[in-house]
Amino acid sequence: MGKILSQQEIDLILGHARQSNKGATPNKFVQPWNPRGSGQMHNDQARAITTLHESFARNLTGSLGAYLRVPFDVTLVSVEQLSFSEFLGGIPELTYLLAMELSPSGVMAAL
Repeated sequence: MGKILSQQEIDLILGHARQSNKGATPNKFVQPWNPRGSGQMHNDQARAITTLHESFARNLTGSLGAYLRVPFDVTLVSVEQLSFSEFLGGIPELTYLLAMELSPSGVMAAL
């Protein structure tokens, strides 16, 4: 079992910590915020998403084609980023929309 400190030892440790923190100034970095650019994908993120979806399309082509025993092809056309209102505006009225959580990453997706 570890050593139990007395109140005097605790006060001494806290006193040294307070004295060392008095001269220190916190390093603050202020970065300008652009509300139009917030939430935008970077090129690295777009490449990663493209790679992920191309892999998914290849796997779906092979699996579903073999399951259905018919020629089947899925191809990624493009990767775009839309606001949610733009996304909803492009969906026809008679549509089934499913929101789901992808395990194990816990990311939300729409299908």
